[in-house]
Amino acid sequence: MTITKTTFNKARKAKTQEKESTDLMKLKFDINFVKNSFEYKQFTFTKRDLPLIEYMASEFVNDPEKNRAKDNDNIFRILRCLITNNWYEEVSDIHVDINGNLKNGQHTLDAVIQWFNQDETPKGASVVIGFKLGTSEDSMPYLDSSRPRNIDQNLTIKHGRETMPINKFMRDVIKFETRRTIHKIDPLNFGGARRINYYEMEDVVNKNQKLLNSLFGELGFPMSDFGGGMRYAIFRLGKKDLKLATEICDEIREVHMANSNKSPKPESDHCNKMEEHSLIEHIRSRKASAKQKEKVYDNPLIYADVVDWILSKYSKVSNKVFLY
Repeated sequence: MTITKTTFNKARKAKTQEKESTDLMKLKFDINFVKNSFEYKQFTFTKRDLPLIEYMASEFVNDPEKNRAKDNDNIFRILRCLITNNWYEEVSDIHVDINGNLKNGQHTLDAVIQWFNQDETPKGASVVIGFKLGTSEDSMPYLDSSRPRNIDQNLTIKHGRETMPINKFMRDVIKFETRRTIHKIDPLNFGGARRINYYEMEDVVNKNQKLLNSLFGELGFPMSDFGGGMRYAIFRLGKKDLKLATEICDEIREVHMANSNKSPKPESDHCNKMEEHSLIEHIRSRKASAKQKEKVYDNPLIYADVVDWILSKYSKVSNKVFLY
């Protein structure tokens, strides 16, 4: 390719404009966000502020060697909050130290950039972000170092004045179903690291409250060996055949309560525990076999074995019910 004088001049002009734009964004950033002493401010950003936000997300104020690698799953989680209007500006703040370096907020800024660049985002859309400015350089070891709430803990907190209407037998089911719904994946084998939001779990509860109550609303289930993989398989069956799934849950509860009241209590053939429903005994036998072979027997395998048990016992049930 021959580089003509005209081509060269255009490239030089574009580079000059880019530098001028960067210099302008730096000036805006320095005036608004670089402070010698600590103060808290909230800023409302619109699509017109994209150049400034992109500057803030760039290496000019983010030293890539000092930042943790970005988690695309976390960026996507925040993006979903923006899209569904589940953004709460009071939840987290972005910290900028006295030298104008961002100490956190990279995921938030990337999510906001993606949101403003989407065609579906309304033209007048805005987002409010809180900033802690003029923070000490020594504060970084104490920032973002606390352990976040896990999913089970989130399912027990209050939303407004109301506690989410679930019990401990529903939690794993809600967690798995939310991962499947949001990420379109097998939530037992591949969903462990995929982030989900509180409102997304709440949506799953609201859509499946009748089903959850029918299957797991009453207590009286065994405290062990009635794990998440088993409950999720029954839940998936219930989405297609509520009557049969409820029947299985009722039987598990009835056998447990009946054997609990016997003296002496019947013993399981597969472990040093009280005998339970035939489905639980089947899973116990599979677990014992796996242990003998020094294999891990966790939720994905339990789910598959429960599905096989249901399909062999109830010929009318299609395996399509359990596919992701």
